[in-house]
Amino acid sequence: MLAARDITVEIGGGTIRLRPTLRAAMRFEREHGFDKLFRLLSQGSITATTAILAEHAEPVPAVTAADAIRLAPQLADHLAQLIDFGPQPRGKAKRGGKPVTLAEQFAHLFQLGAGHLGWTPADTWASSPHEILAAHHGRVELIDQILVAAFGTKEKDSDAPSEPNFKADADRAAKLKALRG
Repeated sequence: MLAARDITVEIGGGTIRLRPTLRAAMRFEREHGFDKLFRLLSQGSITATTAILAEHAEPVPAVTAADAIRLAPQLADHLAQLIDFGPQPRGKAKRGGKPVTLAEQFAHLFQLGAGHLGWTPADTWASSPHEILAAHHGRVELIDQILVAAFGTKEKDSDAPSEPNFKADADRAAKLKALRG
């Protein structure tokens, strides 16, 4: 789901475009929590509906109870896109075995975009989690290709020792001892 779809909703005689950005994801998690937002949407909450729309439109049109019920499926789809990171490698947990929180995952995505990929903070915040992950994956593959081109294959040379054996070369061992003092 690289190109997460924008969702458009009609309310108050206008249209609001909901783009699944990292900024929206981070704010929703920090200010409300996704579990709470999903629960409130399922109950037809005007407050939850307004909070989601406020991330994407200013001013936010008045939301009625009927609007909240009508828009709930679309808003839930929007939230789901923000927390769906696609297939993840198994065994990825914080040290100590604790699961990684959504806030930590979003912070990590920001680090990947603005740090590893070299994007501006604005570009990183405006990207979807899937876009950041796909770009990072592409960068890692590129680096792997460069390393293979520079140093050969990733295959381990069976003739090469697994560790340097300084004792095998008496002259080299003597020089290392001399350097130590």
